[in-house]
Amino acid sequence: MVLENPSLIWGNVFERQTNEISKDVVCTIVINKGRILEKELEEYYYKLCLKKNITDVKSFDFVMRGLVGSLVNRHASVNEVYFDLFNPSIIDFVIKNFFKNKYYILDILLISDNFNSVQNIIELFKGGFISEEDLKFVLNEYLSVKVESEKDDLFFLKIFKLCLSFNLINTVNLDNAILYFGDFLEYDENYYCADFFAVILFYLNYKGVDFFDNLVDFFEKNIIVLLENFDLETLSILTQIVQKLKVNENSNFYQELKKVIVEYLSHIITSMIIDDNVIGNIYLEEDFEEYLVVSYIEDHLSSFYFLNFNQSDIHEIYYNFDLSDAIQANMNSVYDPDFDDRTSVRYSDKYNNIDLIEDLFDRS
Repeated sequence: MVLENPSLIWGNVFERQTNEISKDVVCTIVINKGRILEKELEEYYYKLCLKKNITDVKSFDFVMRGLVGSLVNRHASVNEVYFDLFNPSIIDFVIKNFFKNKYYILDILLISDNFNSVQNIIELFKGGFISEEDLKFVLNEYLSVKVESEKDDLFFLKIFKLCLSFNLINTVNLDNAILYFGDFLEYDENYYCADFFAVILFYLNYKGVDFFDNLVDFFEKNIIVLLENFDLETLSILTQIVQKLKVNENSNFYQELKKVIVEYLSHIITSMIIDDNVIGNIYLEEDFEEYLVVSYIEDHLSSFYFLNFNQSDIHEIYYNFDLSDAIQANMNSVYDPDFDDRTSVRYSDKYNNIDLIEDLFDRS
């Protein structure tokens, strides 16, 4: 029965009630994870019309009126207007019937041209909906277009690093991107983030430590004053660069980087101990053993920061740990079942990308 098979329903709507450009609009919503702002979709619609050389271009509002209520929904609030899909099963239909064509995916991606779309395509691959061969083709063709057409684009830096993390970029794009990025030392501080330093780290491993001239001097002059503004992921990547470059432990940058990490962890160590449930079974101070927290700090430092920390660094972090707060949190968990659902996502998820970055360096 048709009602028991959603693909038959949407197949009928797509084939008999929807023209080509309207199909592309729906597929654009799908590639944007099923939700998109009206102003963005309108921009994409006219790009689609231009790409397809449509001479009799209908207005965006006219086209969307034909889709609302059958394939898409329109939502309006005080702050925004957006479209999503009339039914989630439309996503499955589009993936099975349109996203099997790598050239079509590429066309829609080039029109959409945003981080969500790139990320979504990788998610489809991880879910087994797109083959690795098709994924690499789509992303490398997309990146080659970006390299040739864009300059000084933080968005490109972000997607480039994402593709690096999944080992998706071919050697041609790796080499061409060097010309795109140019001299990293000339970039302004708006670029200084985890993605920026992750790409530097990749090229240090890909091309060798002499690839960037005067990188240590650059860190000493330009980055050292910004260290306190960086998050833990960025600081961790910087320690990997320092290790790769074999920066002198007595240098200003090395010492300042270590100092900032110790201070950062000192501020949040109590929350980390609570969130990671390090002493979750302790309810009295006399039952607490110092080594539990000290060992946790040592393990954390050795896992995420590639510097030589001494005992005074570890003790400085430890002395900022508030045992009474941690015990109170344990007591709260006894009386509030939901409280015990706490996880270490707040801290551990920040390092998922770091693990991916480290994996990059096993390849030649």
